[in-house]
Amino acid sequence: MIKNYSSHAANERTYLAWIRTAIALIGLGFIIGKFEYFLVTFYNIEHSVIQNNHPLTKIAGLVLISLAFIILIGSTVQFLNYKKMIDDDKEHSYGEIMAKTTLSVLLGSLIIFILFYTQYLLFDTPTTSALSDIE
Repeated sequence: MIKNYSSHAANERTYLAWIRTAIALIGLGFIIGKFEYFLVTFYNIEHSVIQNNHPLTKIAGLVLISLAFIILIGSTVQFLNYKKMIDDDKEHSYGEIMAKTTLSVLLGSLIIFILFYTQYLLFDTPTTSALSDIE
């Protein structure tokens, strides 16, 4: 029997949850990076209506992918540190709570930014009919 098996299993489950989160963020980063093409294809919106090659979509996609790799590295380090602490007989304080909270707030802020950005792309982009009314 493995010593402290339930603690090791919980540590692995937490690690795998962070890996799933990172994979989801990588996928979301690719989707956001190519969001304009999705709108053109799925909603049959004219490509001229959407701002072509808007730099903010590419930046948001790269930020999500970068955040995913930071999560992968951080979760791997955390997994290995907790693995050592579980096998150690000394008591340890868990001072990383502030880092986890900060990461959660940043992730939530990023999701809110993406929601507002998609609203900007869908509703605040001038259409060709609106441009013809101005002239």
